[in-house]
Amino acid sequence: MSKTNATLYTHKAKFLPKIKQFNLKILDGLEPSKYSSQASIFIPKLNKKYITPCVMLSMSNGRGSVLIRAKSPIELAEYLDTLSAQLRSDDWLDVWERLMFLTPCLRASQPTIDDTDLFD
Repeated sequence: MSKTNATLYTHKAKFLPKIKQFNLKILDGLEPSKYSSQASIFIPKLNKKYITPCVMLSMSNGRGSVLIRAKSPIELAEYLDTLSAQLRSDDWLDVWERLMFLTPCLRASQPTIDDTDLFD
């Protein structure tokens, strides 16, 4: 067994004054009564350090958070549109349909599955 050294850094949460904000609660896909996440988009107020306007996306849950900064609302929307288009693509939906078809079979009989693309 090898030992690994790690350095952990913590940062004090910083409140960003906002000009405009929208929040969305996202329920967990597997345990919605137990877990949820928060998504927020906002335009922060300008200050001496940040004099150029931007738009931010914050995603957080009980374990962590991420803050993404974009040059404009349109740029952020284009990133999100790209993700949305990928999720709606035939390739992703075909894989999803295969998984949804196999799930009841797995729950009922625990068969041996040879499809290594779908199972570890």
